[in-house]
Amino acid sequence: MSKYEDIPIIFREELENVINAKTLTDASKLTYRNNFNKIYQKLQSSIKEADENQLWLIIQDITSNLNSKLTYLNIPILIKNFYKKDVTTLSHIRDVLVMEREQIQKEPIEMLHLPPYMLINSYVDDLYLQDKRKFIVNYLILHYGVRNKDVDVFITTKDDVKDFDNDLNYLVVKNNEIEWIRNDYKTSRTYGQQKHKIKNQQFIDAVKSLRLNTFLLSSTNKPIALTSLNNTISRMLYKNIDKQLTEADYFKINIAHLQSKQNSFTKILALGQHRGTSPKVIEDYYNGVSKKLD
Repeated sequence: MSKYEDIPIIFREELENVINAKTLTDASKLTYRNNFNKIYQKLQSSIKEADENQLWLIIQDITSNLNSKLTYLNIPILIKNFYKKDVTTLSHIRDVLVMEREQIQKEPIEMLHLPPYMLINSYVDDLYLQDKRKFIVNYLILHYGVRNKDVDVFITTKDDVKDFDNDLNYLVVKNNEIEWIRNDYKTSRTYGQQKHKIKNQQFIDAVKSLRLNTFLLSSTNKPIALTSLNNTISRMLYKNIDKQLTEADYFKINIAHLQSKQNSFTKILALGQHRGTSPKVIEDYYNGVSKKLD
C-alpha cells in the first residue's frame, strides 16, 4: 500500500488541518494518518466531499471488527465536521455501533470468546484418530457436561472388579457398551453413585484400545496425583486462540448449543443431572447464555 506521504497534498491537507486544530500526541497523529491513508487508498479522492454511504462501504471493506470500524469512522466525521459538511448518516452509524459495543460489554465476559459447539464437536471427533486417551476425556466432558475429577477413571471389567461401591470412578468394559460408574465427583454426597451406559461405537473402540486395569490419565495402575489432575486435563481440551478451554467452558458451550434448539429443556436438565448440578443452579447461572456461540 502507498504511504501517507504519497497522497497528493491537496487531500492530505484535509486531515492535517484537523490535526493542527487539535492537541494530539505523536502516537495519535500517526494513527490518524494511517487510518486516513487506508480510507484514501480505496476512495482516491477527497474525503470531505465524499458521499457518506460510500465512505461507510469503504470502512466495512477495510475491517469487520466493531471497534476498528468506530476508529475509522472517526476520520471522515472529524474531517467533515471541520469543513462543516453533513455527517448525519455517519454519525447515526457511529451511534448504532456504540450501542452495539455497549450491549456486548454487558454480556458475561467469560462467554465473549468461546467457540461454537460444532467446532468443539469436530475437535472431539478428530481426536478419535489422533489420540484415543484425549478422545475419551473430551467425549465424556463434552457429552456429559462433567468436571475434571469425573474423568479420572479406572478401566476394568466386571470380572476384575467385583465391588464398584467405593471412592473410584470406573469405565467398565463390556461386549457392546462401556459402563461409566462415578463415585468420586463434586456433588456425589447429594446425588450418590451415577451410572451411564455408553453405546457409541467409537467410544467403545477407544476404551478397548487401552490397557485394562489402568487409570485413564496415568496409564498405570496408580491414579494421577490430584495436584496434576486439572492441568493434565486442561492440556487435552480445545485451545481457542490463546486460551486453553476448561470443562466449565465446555459446559457453557453445550448449554448455549442446547438453548438454540427447540424442545431442549429436558436435555439441559439431563446434562445438569450428569454434572450433578441442580436445575435451579443451571437456571441462575447458565440460562440465557449468549446464542451467538452458535
